[in-house]
Amino acid sequence: MRVEPDADAADRDERHLTELVHGRLTAFLGGHAVVPPPAALRNPAFHTLAHAAQRATGRGAADLAVRVRLSAELAAVAERVRTDRGVERVHERWTVGLPGPRRHLSLSLRRATGRASLLPGLDGRSEPVAVAEWDGARRAALRDAARLLGDVWPAMLGELAAVVREVALLDGPGLDGLTDFAAHGAVFIGAERLRAHPDGLPGPLGCAEALVREATRTRCDAAAVIEPFLLPEEPGASGGPPVRGPLRADSRPPTALLQRVVVAARTVELYDRSLRAGAGGAGAPRRRAALAERGARDSAALRVSAGALSPRGRELAEEASKLLEWSG
Repeated sequence: MRVEPDADAADRDERHLTELVHGRLTAFLGGHAVVPPPAALRNPAFHTLAHAAQRATGRGAADLAVRVRLSAELAAVAERVRTDRGVERVHERWTVGLPGPRRHLSLSLRRATGRASLLPGLDGRSEPVAVAEWDGARRAALRDAARLLGDVWPAMLGELAAVVREVALLDGPGLDGLTDFAAHGAVFIGAERLRAHPDGLPGPLGCAEALVREATRTRCDAAAVIEPFLLPEEPGASGGPPVRGPLRADSRPPTALLQRVVVAARTVELYDRSLRAGAGGAGAPRRRAALAERGARDSAALRVSAGALSPRGRELAEEASKLLEWSG
């Protein structure tokens, strides 16, 4: 993976990841289910089932009940994906699912919030954060963002189309967006990102920023499975086994830092391209400056943890840091 988007490289990594998903499901379910071929397993719900199978591996007597349940869920997901009408062509180069509430998305949201999807509201109360339905206006706003990306940064749109299979919309305060490796291919963006910001940031640009951010996290997750960004963890260093299985996202702090630095480099590039194209609006320079400043801070913090990075991780970190330095 490089900071510069590459749809072909992204697609290769996605194919490799779906082969791992296929292998995990096949190994766990055995003769209890017919697992679709790897090419048919890119929907995030299949990834969620593969992660469930991975967690259940080795539970002995409990395995049979879990296998029966996961087999039924696999058949249901395969049928839903086959007949799904929630897939939309939001750009000539990008067809994506726009789901409402689904089980794999609800599980991701629960993991992200840690407390039954409740976050503090702006008035101090706890308000629910939930996966929302896509209405006509929201779909149009997403198409506008995709059109902007296609106009100012075609390579980024191409990579995004290779890695993002579903865009889930979040209603409620506190979450601007998120990804979850256990539902790989799904990205969540806050509904507020579809609207123009009071400080003069156009809605399409704010939404495009959110898409670039979450797609980049998704891209990093897949790339790190193929070629880890961190050196192997010492046995017992985190109080548990260093490797949980082939479908593993490294949760150590340098991973998040590296992702944030790459995200910063890409989102700053998005704003530079949008401003040059006259599509930034009055609030774009201020937002771009904030992203660059945050990226510089994260880059400095990542240098402190550079010893944990693999050669590939160091290469990616240096590339992103240099781009942030050059962009000022």
